[in-house]
Amino acid sequence: MRLIRWLFLVGFVVPLAGGCGSGALGSQQTCQQLTDEYTAAYTAALACTPGIAEQCQQQAPALSCDCSGAVQDATTLNVLAAHMRAQGCIPAHPYACPCVAFPGPIVCVPADGGGGICSYEQPSGEGL
Repeated sequence: MRLIRWLFLVGFVVPLAGGCGSGALGSQQTCQQLTDEYTAAYTAALACTPGIAEQCQQQAPALSCDCSGAVQDATTLNVLAAHMRAQGCIPAHPYACPCVAFPGPIVCVPADGGGGICSYEQPSGEGL
């Protein structure tokens, strides 16, 4: 009888623990691993090619505030944010935080070392 109670308890508690913030069970990643992966993916999503129109038009999902940033491709970021929300790493609905207003459109500007990066264009025409 004790064995049955123990198996029942383990069968009930272990699946519940998988949804908690920082732990990871089985193939599930920890919140820190997901955050690290999101940070790397965000940097990659900013990459663009200067001089080509209609770039940097997708919005990256906000993780803590309701302020999102423009990127070239938000596909991976959307998937990672969904995993983070499902595991309780970030709130289901972002907090309302004051967002910084940038004085220009989002464009692809040349990056150091070649290529480009999505950035807000300053009125002088130079990216931030």
